[in-house]
Parts: sequence; C-alpha cells; structure tokens
Amino acid sequence: MPIPPIFVSHASQDREWCRCFVTTLRQAGLDVWYDEHDIQGGADWYNTIQQQLLARDCFLLILSPDAWNSKWVQRELELAHIKNKRILPVLHRPTQVTGFLEAIQFIKVVDRDCVSAAQIVFDVLTQRPAPPPAEPLPPRLQQMGFRELSAGDVRYALPPMVAIPAGPFIMGSDPRRDTAAENDEVPQHQAITGAYYLGMFPVTVAEYQYAARVGAVLEPPRTEQNPLTWQQQTQRRDHPVVGVDWLNARDYAGWLAELTGQPWRLPGEAEWEKAARGTDGRIFPWGNVWEMARTNTSEARVQTTTAVGAYDNGSPYGVYDMAGNVWQWTRSQPRPYPYLAQDGREDMTDSRQMRVMRGGSYANSVRLARAAFRMLSPPDTVLGDLGFRLCLG
Repeated sequence: MPIPPIFVSHASQDREWCRCFVTTLRQAGLDVWYDEHDIQGGADWYNTIQQQLLARDCFLLILSPDAWNSKWVQRELELAHIKNKRILPVLHRPTQVTGFLEAIQFIKVVDRDCVSAAQIVFDVLTQRPAPPPAEPLPPRLQQMGFRELSAGDVRYALPPMVAIPAGPFIMGSDPRRDTAAENDEVPQHQAITGAYYLGMFPVTVAEYQYAARVGAVLEPPRTEQNPLTWQQQTQRRDHPVVGVDWLNARDYAGWLAELTGQPWRLPGEAEWEKAARGTDGRIFPWGNVWEMARTNTSEARVQTTTAVGAYDNGSPYGVYDMAGNVWQWTRSQPRPYPYLAQDGREDMTDSRQMRVMRGGSYANSVRLARAAFRMLSPPDTVLGDLGFRLCLG
C-alpha cells in the first residue's frame, strides 16, 4: 500500500527533536514536508504552509504542551480537520488536549529518542501486516507458575510473584566482612521498605514477546554490545530477555499496569537488594560463601544466558537469579548511601538520568554478583546480558 505524502506540524521548542525525527522518516523513503527545511527564503510563510498542507493527505502533529499552546499549530490543525486530512497525533511530551483531538488515537513516543520514535510512526504509516498470533507460554514456564491472560483481544503473561514484607533490612556492605566491598556500597546501614511483590524470576523472552508483538515496546536491537537478534532470542523463550534499555523496561511494566489496573513497575534498589539477601546482610542470596555451582557467572564459563530458574540459588524469600545470569534494571538513580527513597532517587519522570543495575551476569565475575554490588548506566544502554525484573505494589 503506498504511503501518502505527509505534512509535519510542530512547535519551535521541539525543533531539534523533530528535525532528527523527520530526517529518519525521509531516510526510510517517506515523502515528508517540514517547514524548517522546505520553505525557501522570501516565501510567503503562511501561504506556503497552507499550500503544502492542502497538497498532502496525512497531517502528522508532533504533540507537546508547546505545540498545543501555539496559535500557528492550532491553525494548521484546524485546517487539516476542515479538509478531512488523516490526522496522526504523535505524543512527544505529555499534553492535555480538548475538542475533537480527544477522540483520536495517539501514537505514544514520550521519552523516545527521535530515531526509535520515527520507527514506531513508520510502522503505523506503512500499516504492516498484523504479526502472527502470539505463541502460548512454553510448558516449562507454565509449570513454574507463569500465567497467560488476556484483556480484550490483547494477550499477556504474568510471572510468579514473591511477597516481600514491610520492615527494615541491612543494606550495603561492611568491608570488614566483605573484602570485595566497593566505595558506593558503604556505609552499611538499616533501610526500610514497605510491603511489595517481586518477580520470582527476571522477565523472560516469552513474556516480553507479547508486548513487542503489539508494539507496546520495541524489539531489542542487535548491536555490538547485544549480538543476538530478536529472532534468535525468541528461539529460547524461557531465558531472560536481554538488550532491553531502561525506557523499554519501564514501558513494559507500564503496559502491564494499563492492561491489569495493577501497579506494575520496576523495583527500587532497596526493594531489589532486600529481596536478594533478606534482612541479615548476607553477601549472596544463599549465604556468605561463594558457591560456583549455584549461579551463572563468568567462573561457570557458560558464556551466555541460561533459562530462568536453572540454578538452585533462591534468596531467603524464594526469589531466584539475583546473582549472575543477567543484570537487572532498577528504577533508582545512583546516589550515595544511606539509602533514602524520599530524596528523589526513585523519580521516574526524568528519563535522562543514570539508573542502577543489579545482580551481575554470565559475563561478570563473582565480585559483581554480590547482593550489594551497584552498577550505574545511562537509560538507553543496550547490552546482551542486561534484562529486568518486575515489581508490584
């Protein structure tokens, strides 16, 4: 099906992002008109806008508060509406709208970089054929307590969850007991959490596949740091999904929250660490002494992910794979101890902030698999040994 020529409307405050967004669409072969590049010097600006808008079938609105409050954008939107153009609002920043736009389905790209946002819009515009029906959960995962559910026509999966009670626990490291302790793990201190539930295992490929299939998240890209293609990952569906950046991990939890009406999210650092080591400050989930047979780190020489739950390494609460196999994103920003969730480190609104990963992986040594070890990384990090785990509550 041919793609109609596109008119892009935007606010000047979004110009830098929009320039890259339009460039990406053009590189994909789309016919896109965009005022910053296409109006020649001396041209009658508003007449040119009208002519180009009327000559194009699709009106693509880069929606942000600045765009919504712009009288020029409003004029363009009104003209597109009067002339029955196909209007596609691309939600770049959260915006409260009124009028006929409330009834139009948005393409949500909030916090997306311009390239990945353009890919999402391209998929909508090209109206790619619907993917094949989602595969059922692997029998092994069903036996482990994973459940397949549906909300209307959308299918999804939920993992077995472990209840973690409210109360204090010992967080961080004491260098006198743990000679591998890092500077950002001290001082060891008492931290307090509320009650919550944590996924018994990291999110699997099978679970993530449901969301990727309907476009709720992006398929993990193949990169130098993530050598597996998505197709290769789907051949081992009971393994942890990898190559997922923090934004997509956040969006996956948000997708489940929308479908279920329950508060699915990423865990904070304290929630992750408490579930991993219990309340007594142990170094590893099973105790204070390293046991190579209990987990997939570089010492095991597996050199890739293993299926979730493949090792007997449950924490005092019965949470598995908290040491080795794959790194796991948390919601937390890397700030010094003592840990205080109220100091802003759990703020999810700024998607540019560094975030903390926990747990170590198959590519790392035992030192990084300690329950107290903290690794920080930019939110757009994509690694072949990086996944995430769900929290509820």
